[in-house]
Amino acid sequence: REDDLMPAIDRLFRRLGRSPADLGLIAVSTGPGGFTALRVCITVAKALAFATQARCVGVPTARALAAAARREGATPDLAVLLASKGHSSHASVFDAGADQPTTQRLIEAPDLAALDVRTIIADQFLPAAIHAEAQRLGLAIRPPHFSAATVLELGEALAGAGAATPIDDLAPLYPREPEAVTKWRQLHPDRPA
Repeated sequence: REDDLMPAIDRLFRRLGRSPADLGLIAVSTGPGGFTALRVCITVAKALAFATQARCVGVPTARALAAAARREGATPDLAVLLASKGHSSHASVFDAGADQPTTQRLIEAPDLAALDVRTIIADQFLPAAIHAEAQRLGLAIRPPHFSAATVLELGEALAGAGAATPIDDLAPLYPREPEAVTKWRQLHPDRPA
């Protein structure tokens, strides 16, 4: 629940006997994912970083999920399919040995074979047609395992490589324009969104 995020952070600090001033690094998952959840989490990360002067690192959600899946025994070549809507999903393809995606794009069921992977990581929102095509192709379908520890580990690695994100530049990764913008364009084709 987004409305419990700040109280949960406060409870964690209290349980650990720490305060926000003790923060040195904030790692936040940047998506792709749900529009509102991403905005809330990134806004909170930015506010904490601004208030505490902690370094901040954006970690792509697909990268964290791929790392976690590989640790759990997934094939080294895999695709993370998130932010599904209608008949499409956003695919982040990780070749064997790659810790960053080699391809990122929206796909539909007919596009799945061209990804050339043996495993897909997908949540319960995966479109039925893509799920059926994955089964037909004999791909392993694994649920995502979101891990704050993995996000922090990747964030530390990125920060150590000098990839701390300036607060003003920290932004969510959205695979498609917000639905409100799409609806505006449909209702007002002669006006800019």
